[in-house]
Amino acid sequence: YGMAVAMSEAFKGLKLETKQKTRYLMDGEEAMLLRELDPHRVVKGLKSPELRDGVMAQKLQDQYDMVVFLTDTGARFMEVAEVPWTAIDTINWKTINLYREKVGNEGTLAITDRLRPILQARYARFGNYPYVFPSPTDMTSSRGYSTSGIKKAIDRAGLNSPAMVKRYGKFTAHSLRHTFASRLVQGGLSLYAVSKLLGHSSETMTKRYAFLSAAQVAQEAADILNAR
Repeated sequence: YGMAVAMSEAFKGLKLETKQKTRYLMDGEEAMLLRELDPHRVVKGLKSPELRDGVMAQKLQDQYDMVVFLTDTGARFMEVAEVPWTAIDTINWKTINLYREKVGNEGTLAITDRLRPILQARYARFGNYPYVFPSPTDMTSSRGYSTSGIKKAIDRAGLNSPAMVKRYGKFTAHSLRHTFASRLVQGGLSLYAVSKLLGHSSETMTKRYAFLSAAQVAQEAADILNAR
């Protein structure tokens, strides 16, 4: 009884409904999206990979690298597009210090195993410039807000089919932030911890992922029943 009361208090006031759908990458969708973003893929209307000029090659590589960066950090698009090399641990390649201008705070994120070689390759090429994602036309400036290529890849991957949009909502670059959060919640990380990693100014903003916690509990309950 005491445990039941404690759990009731822990979830008191926690509403599982949200005012808008929270779209994130589902099983198999990440592979489809990254396949469409592969900078070395053959693209109708473009020269073969070995014949593409530097600007086009950089744009295609940027799109792929940014999607991995966004998915593995939960950062907002502009936070990644304008991240300077001074924010990256280029000695041990373990952390990223991210300043979140939108909410006026900063936080430290760990570099994942798959993001590390991407950053190292970019450092070898762009380390003498200020930004991780420099503009292809002005290497001293940041890439800025440019999502058209990523949007087209999302559509090619079928992530915004009418059926998917109707059921789950439209997939955008911001959905990669939701993907980061959803994977952590489904992995058992608390909503409080996720809110800190996302840099939310209040835990209320993180409650949109509460339904994922409920889904995890439901699966644990099924596992218990199946084991009887």
